[in-house]
Amino acid sequence: MLQRAIGNLLVNAIHHTPQHGSVALRVRQENGMAVLSIANSGAAIPADALETIFDRFVRLDQRSEGSGLGLAIARSAILAHGGKIEASASATTTEFTEFTIRLPLRG
Repeated sequence: MLQRAIGNLLVNAIHHTPQHGSVALRVRQENGMAVLSIANSGAAIPADALETIFDRFVRLDQRSEGSGLGLAIARSAILAHGGKIEASASATTTEFTEFTIRLPLRG
């Protein structure tokens, strides 16, 4: 389930990155947690949508072919493993969207 969740986030990042844009994947350890961040350049998710994008059937781009379930499925998988997922975006000088997953490290 975690592979599917991370794969979905990567596919979304690639899909929403313009030509000559970039996708960055970072993994680090922080306070007993594994932290994985996936960021992509391109149009940022509007601030008022950051809380609802993990809800089922939410699609910000109505022209996309998706069902609006991918982020909800990703959140469910991450929560099932005791983790958290959050989204952030910036529309200042450089537009980007970043998803951050935090999972407890097992010993």
